[in-house]
Amino acid sequence: MKTASSFAIALSLAAGGAMVSAPAVAQKKGKAAAAAAPAQPAQWAPKLSKEEVAALQPVEKAVVAKDWATAATALAAAQPVATSADARFIVGQYQYIIGGGTNNSQLQTQGVDAMAASGGGDPAKLAPVYKLQGQLALQAKDYAKAEAALARWGQLAPNEPDVPILNAELKFRQNKPAEALSLFQQAIAAREAAGQPVPEALYLFALQSAVNAKVTPQALALSRTVVSKYPTPKNWRNALILARQYGGGESAYQLDTLRLMRAAKALSERDEYLALGDLLARGRFYAEARDVLQEGFASGKLPRTNPDAVAILSDVNGRISGDLAALPGLEPRARSGANGELALRLGEGYYGHGNYAKAAEMYRLALQKGGVDANLVNTRLGIALALAGQRPAAEAAFKAVTGNRAALASYWQLWLSQRA
Repeated sequence: MKTASSFAIALSLAAGGAMVSAPAVAQKKGKAAAAAAPAQPAQWAPKLSKEEVAALQPVEKAVVAKDWATAATALAAAQPVATSADARFIVGQYQYIIGGGTNNSQLQTQGVDAMAASGGGDPAKLAPVYKLQGQLALQAKDYAKAEAALARWGQLAPNEPDVPILNAELKFRQNKPAEALSLFQQAIAAREAAGQPVPEALYLFALQSAVNAKVTPQALALSRTVVSKYPTPKNWRNALILARQYGGGESAYQLDTLRLMRAAKALSERDEYLALGDLLARGRFYAEARDVLQEGFASGKLPRTNPDAVAILSDVNGRISGDLAALPGLEPRARSGANGELALRLGEGYYGHGNYAKAAEMYRLALQKGGVDANLVNTRLGIALALAGQRPAAEAAFKAVTGNRAALASYWQLWLSQRA
């Protein structure tokens, strides 16, 4: 934990103002120490008795020299004498500094508590004291103490941008996710309005709060914000896990979500490779299923001896060449068909073999003829066009998706916007 240099109020032991005069030798020592310590605002001078000044001089000298053992001994001797409000504040301050110098977090906490309870100190420095007290209490899971300290900090520094953040963290840790989410969103909005960057952790806390509060629309929106601002594989993975949960158990939705997880390089578990390979095989995307399983093997996530993977791979390998050879002969029937069902099957077939341009042609034919799930077809049309390098057309297809698949299409559109 870093020291409290930003809160330190060095003793100005030179006589003058409201200070009680000290011997000349002590004055010189005090001036030297003050020169080495942070300068203090001229408007505040601690009100100390002669006895308190004399008792605190050795502490200051040792602190400036970073002689922590001597400082601790001197502080223990000074405490019975330091009874005024300002003296108690200064004692707490030195406890915090010595605690930092000796890696004694308990002493640091005692020092902050002493400053807050002293009733003295520089009014301009009190807000950071309460902020620090709240932070330390949060770390110690003393939420009642944290709440009181942060409330006092908010009163003293109402425009401080970190006020809603720490209060949001408090609500988060108290398992009050709805309140935490509201405060996190306030903090994000304030930073965005001020043109300041929003830390990744702030978005992630807001997202977890939305998930915990079970407010799915906000969670989905925040997950998209996270991957738009910080498009790491880990963030894509978390966002798409959420998207999979939102889609329920519907296999086609699961398939297209796992496809995006693969495209975003966010597949990382054995069961994900297996699930995607199995869904692709069942959907007659044979070559794609083979490629996914081989990627899983190469990554080391999917053991080459896994019996389920071996069975799927054996099945699709026996179907790939015959399936590919059969596709052209079905086109006349698809074009003359009464509806778009066969055209959709052809689109799936061409997609599974990596012929994305031909797949897009068949998907468009299926939409033209009708009798198919337009939202599913537009999703897959968008994916095929994206993989074929036809970005504007892909975006148009994704925008045409409505209903339950609209959220999934928006993730695909976001991924497309991030491609080089």
